[in-house]
Amino acid sequence: MSEELAAAIERVAELARAEYGEPEYKYYAVPQSWRKGQHWSSLFYEKDCEINEETWLANKDQSDKDAHAAFMGKLKRSYTKYRKNLVAPAWREKLIEAIKELPDLDSGA
Repeated sequence: MSEELAAAIERVAELARAEYGEPEYKYYAVPQSWRKGQHWSSLFYEKDCEINEETWLANKDQSDKDAHAAFMGKLKRSYTKYRKNLVAPAWREKLIEAIKELPDLDSGA
């Protein structure tokens, strides 16, 4: 990527960030129960399991390791899965949508 293109993309990102702001997330600690030889989780975790971002950050790495071990069949106990859900899209998502709506700039050359 040329320096000129990188600078232009950076400027567009700055403008989009200023206009649309940062995204908003909700964070969850979802118990994954070990029952009947399988891991189970509640389908309705959003009501009961919301946590703050600091707790999510502190536990996310171990949660990923536990989830991988559970998937591989190596974790035979309950654990907590930490999730992050986008609730209010912002500059990235809106910029992507704006790019998709641009007219075709191909002049046929």
